[in-house]
Amino acid sequence: MKIYPPVQYAKGTKFCTFIRASSMLPVKCIYPGAFAMKMAGILFFLFLTSSLFSQKKSKKIDRTAVTRTYTVAEMHKELDIIEKKLCKYHPDPFHYISRDSLHLFVQGIKQEINAPLTDIKFRFYARQIVTKVGCGHTSLIPSKAYMKAVDSIDRQVFPVDVWLTDTNRIFVKAYLHKDSILHRGDEILRINQVPVADILKRIYTSFPSDGLNETYKKQSLQSDRFRYFYAAAYEFDTAYTVDVMTLKGELRTLKVRSLSSIADTLKPKNNKRYTIIYKNTKAQFKIDEKDPHLAILDINNFGGKKWRKLMRMSFRYLHKHPEINSLAIDLRDNGGGSVSKGNAMLTYLVPKAFTFRFGRKANLLPINPGLKMGPGIRITPVSFFLYPVSWVKDRKWTHWFIKMPKHKNRFKGQLYVITNGRSFSMSVVTSSYLKYKANATLIGEETGGTQCGSNAMLSGKVVLPTSGAQLTIPLYRIDHTIPVPDTKRGLMPDYPVQYTILDLMQGRDLEMEKIRSLMRQDSSATR
Repeated sequence: MKIYPPVQYAKGTKFCTFIRASSMLPVKCIYPGAFAMKMAGILFFLFLTSSLFSQKKSKKIDRTAVTRTYTVAEMHKELDIIEKKLCKYHPDPFHYISRDSLHLFVQGIKQEINAPLTDIKFRFYARQIVTKVGCGHTSLIPSKAYMKAVDSIDRQVFPVDVWLTDTNRIFVKAYLHKDSILHRGDEILRINQVPVADILKRIYTSFPSDGLNETYKKQSLQSDRFRYFYAAAYEFDTAYTVDVMTLKGELRTLKVRSLSSIADTLKPKNNKRYTIIYKNTKAQFKIDEKDPHLAILDINNFGGKKWRKLMRMSFRYLHKHPEINSLAIDLRDNGGGSVSKGNAMLTYLVPKAFTFRFGRKANLLPINPGLKMGPGIRITPVSFFLYPVSWVKDRKWTHWFIKMPKHKNRFKGQLYVITNGRSFSMSVVTSSYLKYKANATLIGEETGGTQCGSNAMLSGKVVLPTSGAQLTIPLYRIDHTIPVPDTKRGLMPDYPVQYTILDLMQGRDLEMEKIRSLMRQDSSATR
């Protein structure tokens, strides 16, 4: 830390002395005199010691949190804890698997673990148990010490950003070395002699999603995440043997060197271009540049500041511009967000009053010290009981929220909703209500969340005693008040979209192309 000398300047008939411990710290004013000089010395000492302490603290990283191994007994004990806590705390642990089947699966995982494993390898097996519950809101993340240290550890990873065109094909999106061994668009057939279909199948076993859905797993592995999940399922290695099929149809076997995880800083680019009318940090209201009759509400997350103002201004704009007769709600890669903000949007689109229902086990779980959560989360369940429409149903404390539609500026034109595998949680709730209660047309891909509901609202954490890994468990089950069958799958689009590698390389937006095509068909039919 740079220490600046005292600076004096005249202030009336007195002098002010400023002690600056850093150019970024606020300046302190001290008047002359013995007391002032003493205080200046104290402040100088405090600044200096606090700086040294913070520097020492910032350098104290426990790298053994990443490299240490666990004994078989330690891992078996933690797997038992995971099973016990899931059964005890999860709001609906046996929706997709029976208690007996889950227990047998845990025993099978324990049999596979017959030697010491590192933290990342242990979590690969432990996450398979979490995945069996079929809840994308339930996860097992590393310990705080691991997350603090991992960025300082040089791990050798697979040097490719990837595209997945369906659930078992991988293509090179970007090769991260300067040589030209691999090219954009090459299809990866095998890595270290293992077929890609087998690799993905193994990775998917440790990737939680809702129900039987796999599109959430596929979309989440796109780009840079694949190499780390691959390393968890197999190994970090200094080089990889890769069998590829080039765009020209040539089969090639190549040896590619690894990429340092410390140097792995590439960020994907967003090439979407539209005329933006209103926006906040999570959503944009814009007009399609290719068709002025189409507006787009592109929502990355139901969050951000001044959300209600954004909704109010956007739908007021649509009301004042009746020539805009179609609206697309783009929920691709929308992982969810605030329930109240999602419902606030729905009130401008759903023509009749609708209800939103959620509940949890009839117990005192929010005050259980075994489940870690902030004070705000502990208080929130109590506040739910202040809502008048609440009672016990099916052995759950259940709450109903009733939402009334907006009559002023409500949009009455043609509505489209765009989804993909990363449309999850609250974005699936809104998609379901728009499809079944606002007659919206869905375009894209099966959603990551199931069409009947999911587990969400509030979550707590169980910290495993040996590894420190954090098991995140939701408290509530959200049931859509829509009479649809429980297929254990996501919400299916009316018009499915499947990308080819050429579509991806050309940067096409097939969902928007489909919407424009449908608009042209509707326009021709009304002439």
